[in-house]
Amino acid sequence: MRWIKLRRACRPVPILFAVLAASLLHGQTAGNRFVVVVDAAHGGSDAGATLAGGQMEKAVTLAITEQLRAALTATGMDVRMTRTGDTTVSYAARAQVGNAAEACVTIHATQTGSGAHVFYPLTGFAMENHTAIDQWTAAEAAPNHASRALAVVAKQAMQQGGINATLQPAADPTVGREHCPAIAIEVAPTRTGDGAMAGAADAKYQAQVVHALVAALQQWRTRRQALDAAAASYAKKVPR
Repeated sequence: MRWIKLRRACRPVPILFAVLAASLLHGQTAGNRFVVVVDAAHGGSDAGATLAGGQMEKAVTLAITEQLRAALTATGMDVRMTRTGDTTVSYAARAQVGNAAEACVTIHATQTGSGAHVFYPLTGFAMENHTAIDQWTAAEAAPNHASRALAVVAKQAMQQGGINATLQPAADPTVGREHCPAIAIEVAPTRTGDGAMAGAADAKYQAQVVHALVAALQQWRTRRQALDAAAASYAKKVPR
């Protein structure tokens, strides 16, 4: 995966403010459907990293996202994929799918580190790689503050599901371009109950990751629905 990992410290944004900002920004989603964009990183001419056993990252990310789509659809969410096969998809095209969604999740895989690396975009300063990501603007602030809130929820869900998880900002060419709360999950090897190491291509490990992400997105949906209901109730009380 080609990322710019950011070491610059940032001041935490209150979770309630972050989610409220996202709610106000994305109220235009059609009907009451909760839209989630699932993005399998790489694909086509971009194979990504080579994982254990010679597995290509592009194949592993697609396998995980296909499982995630099925699991989220079963909960009633409207899932939109950036790719459903081994195809090359531009960063701009991936981000376009994410516009007006309630959450965007990009899946990566790696041999570095352990567990799940949860990434979110930063706002308010220029990225080093201007060819991949443009300078942040004030208009992007609300969804990207919400991205950090979503990342926290995802990290907690991973940990509750028995997966070691880290949380940090990073500049991914897709995450941060979408006009929705967007995070990236980088699946790294994990140690199983018997002490063995399982890589991102391991079926049981993939299922564990998917289960945790479904729990995180269900929690995110509940928060959003509660805020939407509160906003609607308040709007009725405001004199016109």
